[in-house]
Amino acid sequence: MSWFSRKRPEVVALIDVGAHAIEGALVSCVVGQAPVVIYAVTARISFSHEEDQTQAMFRTLVQIISAMREQGEGALLRMLGRVTIERVLVAMDAPWLETHLYTKNVAPGKPFVFTKDIVQNAIARATVLENAMCETDACVVATVLDGYEVRQPYGKKVQNVSLTVLASQTDVALREHVISIVQDLQKGARVSIIAGTSLRYQALRTLFPHEQEVLVVDVTGPLPTFLLVRRGVLVGVSDTPRLISLDREVTGEDLHQAMSTLMQKYPLPTTVFLLTRTDKVDAHVALLRSVRYDTVAGRAHTPKIIPVMNSALKGMLHAATIEVPDLPVLLMGLYVGYIETPVRKE
Repeated sequence: MSWFSRKRPEVVALIDVGAHAIEGALVSCVVGQAPVVIYAVTARISFSHEEDQTQAMFRTLVQIISAMREQGEGALLRMLGRVTIERVLVAMDAPWLETHLYTKNVAPGKPFVFTKDIVQNAIARATVLENAMCETDACVVATVLDGYEVRQPYGKKVQNVSLTVLASQTDVALREHVISIVQDLQKGARVSIIAGTSLRYQALRTLFPHEQEVLVVDVTGPLPTFLLVRRGVLVGVSDTPRLISLDREVTGEDLHQAMSTLMQKYPLPTTVFLLTRTDKVDAHVALLRSVRYDTVAGRAHTPKIIPVMNSALKGMLHAATIEVPDLPVLLMGLYVGYIETPVRKE
């Protein structure tokens, strides 16, 4: 059976900007069908003393865009018979942006109908940005209506609402330069930026909707991120951009320090989801097992560590490439195919 529909697909360019590497992919999306990865390319960011880290990232991003334009368009032409890219989604990680988790309560004192406008107003009023910083995205990751977490909250009449918002911000000049680079991929294509932490959390909720108590350890790059889920709600996020230098690999002590900060407020779950790249799975599982959990959470018991492998997306995403893209890009494909509500031409 063919992966490609007779309906006109939307082509989305995915770009994952990590701390050490940048990966790009072209994905074909049709409503009601699994997205298909048509082309993928990866380049490591090579740092030198002649340029700062941000300039090295910009240079590598230009290389990725050039490869996607020169080689990816050929793949699109072979698979779809056209080369038009409708939009571009860029996922960025620390140190290129910062991610914050906060709670916003809405309680006007009388019953009201919960709407999307209320969410937008609450997010806008709660966002405080520093000079030269701008918001890249803000996502409501949990909605509690009258004390109960609800997945489909709109249109319900309630007394009070508690919104858990995962928001990110970055330097204005950095954001504008990233957009100017990726716009060379396709003139007129819509460009949006999202925090990789937010995207991967939302993708995991889609993959594992029944997991209520879990710690997500994201070591897809050298800067670990921890996401703590309790009773199905994201309650804690810990980015570690200042703990680790970009020129070395993450260590067990790095994980221990960052995890200790998060566990000061919450008990350690018995399950840990590990997000990492395919060639690092065994090494990072060993690192997690080396963490001194008795000093982190007051227990000697090591939690169950579950690496999230590419196989977890089987049937939800197809790859028509010779080499299967790494996990971050596959989760981006899951996001555009199942979580976003894109405008697609039928």
